[in-house]
Amino acid sequence: MLSDAAHPDYDVSLVQMVPTLVHRAKTTLPDAFRTGLGEPYEDEDISVAIDRAHEKHIRDCVLPVVVPKLPRAVVDGLGRGFRVAELGCGGGNMLAAFARAFPESSFVGYEVSAAALAVARRNLAASALGNASVVDANARPLGSAAGSFDLVTTLDVLHDAPNPRELIAQVRDALKPGGVWLLADIAGLEGTRRNVTHNPAAATMYAFSTTLCMCCALSTPDGEGLGTLGFPPSVARKMLVDGAGFDDVAVLHEADNTRWFRVTKKA
Repeated sequence: MLSDAAHPDYDVSLVQMVPTLVHRAKTTLPDAFRTGLGEPYEDEDISVAIDRAHEKHIRDCVLPVVVPKLPRAVVDGLGRGFRVAELGCGGGNMLAAFARAFPESSFVGYEVSAAALAVARRNLAASALGNASVVDANARPLGSAAGSFDLVTTLDVLHDAPNPRELIAQVRDALKPGGVWLLADIAGLEGTRRNVTHNPAAATMYAFSTTLCMCCALSTPDGEGLGTLGFPPSVARKMLVDGAGFDDVAVLHEADNTRWFRVTKKA
C-alpha cells in the first residue's frame, strides 16, 4: 500500500508534492498575502504527483463506475466512435485510459502547462495509442474547435483556473448540440464552516488550496479564486446552467474526495 501503485489501498502519491508546497509557502505566499495575487505552478513534482493520484481514481472509479452512469447514448457512442476532448489533460493518464477502453473513439487532450504537455506527449508516444493526441491549448484553445466533440471530460481543473467561466464557455462552444460534459472537481460542501465541521480532511485540503489551488486561481488580477473546496453543487449549477446556459447538471458519483457531474448542452 506504500510502494505499489496498483494496490487498491495505495494512497500516498500526493506526499511527493509536499516539499514543493512547503517551498511555495515560504517563497510565494508572503507576497501573495501582501498583494492578493497568487502564482500558477509549473512544478514537475506537483504535476507528477497529481497524475499519480488520478491514475488510481481513473482505474478504480472513473472507468468501471462513473462512465456506466452516463446516458446509454453516450456509453454506446464511445463504443461506436465518439470524438472526445479532455480539458486540462495533465500528463495524459485519463486520456490514455479512455483511448484504451474505447479504441473506436478519438481523444484529444488540451493543456496549457508546458511541463504537463511534455509528460503527456512522452506517455502517449510510449503507449503507441493511435486514437489519442494532445495539443497546446495556449495556441489552439478548446473553444476554437466549435461544435466538434460529442463528449468533453475534465478532472480536477476548474477550481485551479483563474477564469473558470472562460473554460466553461469553451466547453460549451466545443460540444455538439446535445453533447455531454463529464466534469469532476473536489467534493466540497456548501461553505467553509460546513467543510471544516463535516469533512475530516478539510484542514489538509485548505492547506493544499492555500499553497497551490487558490494560489493558482488568484494568479491573475481578475482571478475568480474558487480554490480546492470552491465548486459545490450550488456553484456548479449557478455557473453552468444559470451562467453558461447548459441544459442540465447532475451529480453522477462521489468517491475519493471527487464529485463527478454530468453536464448537458441543449440539443
